[in-house]
Amino acid sequence: MRTGNWVMLYLPDDYIQRLGDFLQLHLDEPIPRTLKPFAEAITDISEGLKKKNKRSEFIRRIYLDQKVFRDAYLLYYGSINFPKIHIPLAEIQKSDFFNQKKNLRVLDAGSGTGSMLLGLAYWLKNETTLTAELTASDYASSSLDTLSAFYKALALPYPLRTQILNLNHAVPSENKFDLITAGNVLNELEPDAESHILPWLDAALAQDGLVIWIEPALMDLSRRLLTFRDRMLKEGWFLYSPCFTSNPCPALTEKTDWCHHDVPWQRPEFIRVLDGMTGHIRQSLKFTYIVMGKRDIHLSDVTIGNRDFLSTVRVVSERFEEKGRIRVFGCNDRGRCAYSMNKRDKSDDNSAFRKIERYDVVQLAETEEKSNYIGIGKNTKVHIVG
Repeated sequence: MRTGNWVMLYLPDDYIQRLGDFLQLHLDEPIPRTLKPFAEAITDISEGLKKKNKRSEFIRRIYLDQKVFRDAYLLYYGSINFPKIHIPLAEIQKSDFFNQKKNLRVLDAGSGTGSMLLGLAYWLKNETTLTAELTASDYASSSLDTLSAFYKALALPYPLRTQILNLNHAVPSENKFDLITAGNVLNELEPDAESHILPWLDAALAQDGLVIWIEPALMDLSRRLLTFRDRMLKEGWFLYSPCFTSNPCPALTEKTDWCHHDVPWQRPEFIRVLDGMTGHIRQSLKFTYIVMGKRDIHLSDVTIGNRDFLSTVRVVSERFEEKGRIRVFGCNDRGRCAYSMNKRDKSDDNSAFRKIERYDVVQLAETEEKSNYIGIGKNTKVHIVG
C-alpha cells in the first residue's frame, strides 16, 4: 500500500515481544482479562489529558508517578507514538545530516516513558551505522526509572543517560546536542512555557543541529505547536520540514483550522483489543510535527534542488473523490488553497493527481488560476516528489 513517500508504519516484532515481557503480558495473543487494568488506566489518562478542565489538575498530580499510569502509558501511548518520529527522520535522511555525523548526540525533552526516544533508537539501528549518545529528560524521575529499565531490556546499542528537566522553567544548558526531540510535551506545559523553551533550545542545540517536535492532532495542541513554529521563525530559526512556506502558518488564519499528518500503520493486535476496551480507534496515526534548525536548509533543497514555493505544494488534506472532480487542499506560499481537477480533464501529464495522498509533496506546472481554487487541467503536469 502506498502511503505518500513513506512505507506503512509498524511496531517491530522484537519490540512487542520485549514490551510484553517487561509488563508480564502475552501481547502476541492478548487476553482481555489481563489487559483490563491497563484499559481502565488508559481511559483515565485520556480523560485527564484531553479535557481542558481536567488537564492541569491531572498533570499537577504528576500522573506518571503512579505505576499503573506509567505501565499503561508505556503499553498504549508508547506504542502508538513510537513510529511517528520515523516520518520526520525519513525527511531528514534525504539530506546529508546523518552522513556528516560520526557520533550523534541526542536529547529527548519530556521523555516520559520514552516513546520518541525508543522510536528514534530503533530507527537509528535499522537505518544508519552511526554511534549515538542518548539523553532522556523529564520532570518525573519515576518515568525516567521506568524508561531506563525498559531500555536495558531492549538491549539497544547506544548508551543512555537520564536527567531531570522541567521545561516550564528550563534554563540554558552547557551541553550541546545534534538532535533534540520532543513529543506530546506542550499539552503538559504551562501556557507561557515557550518563552523559557526557546532560549533553552538555542543554548542546547548545536549550530548544525535539528529539532523534531511532535504533538497530537487535537486542534488546540496542533495549533499550539503551529504557533510555536511561527514564533521560532520570527526569532530567527529556520524550518526544514514539513511546510513549503516560511510565512506565518495558513492553518492559523481561521480559529477552527489546524494541520496534521495521518499515516496508516499495522495496528498490533493488542492495540486493537485495547481500542475495543477503551472506545479508541487507532487505525491510523495522526499528529502534527515540525523540524527546525539554526541553518537555512529546507527539505526542497535536497529533494528538488530549489525553493519554488509557488509551484511546489505540501498536500494537507485527504484526496476528495467527488462527482465529476478530484480535489485536495495544499499549502505553500499561496497559503492553504484548494486544487481541483475535473475528471474529464484527466491526461498522462496529470495522472499523478489521482494518486495524491495527505502530506505528499507535489510539483505542479501549467496550472489554471481560478477565483477560489487552483485548476488542474489537461496540460497541467503533476509530479509527486519521492
